[in-house]
Amino acid sequence: ADANGNIYVTGTALINEEVQTITIKYRSDYFTVPKGTDTPSVANYFYPNSGQIADENGDAISGETLNYYTIHHYPQLYFQPGKMNMVFSYVDADTTTEDTLVRVDMSFLDSDNPTIAYPINEMTESGYYNYFLAHCPEGITGVHGSEKLIYDDVYSNVDVIFSSNNAGLKLYFIYKPNADHDIGLVFEGQDDLQIVNNWGLRIVTAIGSYEFEKPRVYQLDDDNNPIALPWQLSWVIPQSGVAKFTGWGNYDQSKTLVIEIGNPEINS
Repeated sequence: ADANGNIYVTGTALINEEVQTITIKYRSDYFTVPKGTDTPSVANYFYPNSGQIADENGDAISGETLNYYTIHHYPQLYFQPGKMNMVFSYVDADTTTEDTLVRVDMSFLDSDNPTIAYPINEMTESGYYNYFLAHCPEGITGVHGSEKLIYDDVYSNVDVIFSSNNAGLKLYFIYKPNADHDIGLVFEGQDDLQIVNNWGLRIVTAIGSYEFEKPRVYQLDDDNNPIALPWQLSWVIPQSGVAKFTGWGNYDQSKTLVIEIGNPEINS
């Protein structure tokens, strides 16, 4: 074990028909997942990258560089240590026109802990993907999705959870007791950031845009049930490429506070 409470186990394993010595690190994390009425969307599950994702040159990207990705969400989402990539695309079958990709990176303002994404609720009993591609000809198989991802301690005592519903991506900023609330998001690669209807945030590119809805803020009781607050937050752009929350009021700092961002679930 190390000073951070991680446990290391070393042994041998048969890998690609060779006996190799490997070391596995086990870690314990304690985090809060708010109770919600939304059901994570199967179409928006998060999948681990083990080398099946390739870069623009066709070379495999390691799982340490690119942790997770989505398949059906638009824009396509990729998760690196301390950063989410949003990839907008314009692709057609006409060989005389150029396909276009635009990538917008979202990271955490002034965070000094570029933690990697970890899965929550891996769906090992559901379907999976197998990849046999030019850059992984031996195959990467049995790739299961997860309902949520967590970046823990993005700031001191602040976790960020990525989830979804049938309307798309959802974010939860989890403020543990006595956490500092002066946080923000940094965007790079967009043409513009805009405030919509005095409370939403729009990311504008040449081939499309994406909106983060008005934040919903509440606290949690001892059973993780929401406690309503008499004030709400809005987005603000204090400087180019940076978005933060404004409208803070008083709250009980001995309880967990949650900022939830996402569209309401679509009723069929």
